[in-house]
Amino acid sequence: MEPLWNSFFLFVIEQPTRAIGSGGFRGSPRAGRVEIGYNVAAKFQRQGVATAAVLMLIDRAFASAEVGEVFAETSIANAASRRVVEKAGFLRVGPRMSAEDGEMDQWLYTRREIRGSSIELPSSIADRSR
Repeated sequence: MEPLWNSFFLFVIEQPTRAIGSGGFRGSPRAGRVEIGYNVAAKFQRQGVATAAVLMLIDRAFASAEVGEVFAETSIANAASRRVVEKAGFLRVGPRMSAEDGEMDQWLYTRREIRGSSIELPSSIADRSR
């Protein structure tokens, strides 16, 4: 397995430098598909951080020729996380019942859906941390 697929990334702000979230891939690609996961500290939610992070993960995934689709799951009850994947351009492909997490929505982003997008962290994050 490539190290990329077994790594998580920290989402970091400056001044003061600190981690505000993390995300990464849930294992190596299988049949051209890789799954992502992410989280952001409560203080930094609703500022575009998670969306920017998801877009970065999509870019990283598609840098590999073996990836044609990026997959994510969100809890039906977590409207904010569902909105993140919607804003990033994922398409909802259906529900799934999880014994651990309850009812989940499944989302898919395919290589053909790539469109120009900035993955810069919103400036409000840097302004707020000062």
